[in-house]
Amino acid sequence: MPRSELIERLLSIQNYLRFPSQTLVFFLHLLQWEREASQHDLPPARFQRTDQWIPVYSWLESLDTDEVVKSKDILDWLNDNPQVKDQLCSRHSRYHLMHYIKKCHLKILKRREKKVMILRYLVFQSLVFECSV
Repeated sequence: MPRSELIERLLSIQNYLRFPSQTLVFFLHLLQWEREASQHDLPPARFQRTDQWIPVYSWLESLDTDEVVKSKDILDWLNDNPQVKDQLCSRHSRYHLMHYIKKCHLKILKRREKKVMILRYLVFQSLVFECSV
């Protein structure tokens, strides 16, 4: 993330904390910003791995599930994407592929849950603050 965007985001959070009555507007902006960031540019080194894994990360992030992806789903996706499969299978064993893809998906799910928990906490805090005022 560019430094200017990071500063802008931190300032918006700081402004939110000063004016909690604008909670809904803040969260809508935050969600829109996250959607735009995820659609336009991929972080250069997610999980500190090479470019060969980027299609796998994109697929995992596009999944709309709360459970870790199953081996059958991984195999189906790899069969639907033979170039990716050939590239990964030439460098890694099947066990390693399954293990690593599941591990990455688990990290993605935990990150999503963490964001949801933070948003819930901020909404709760703003409601408590508004009720006390």
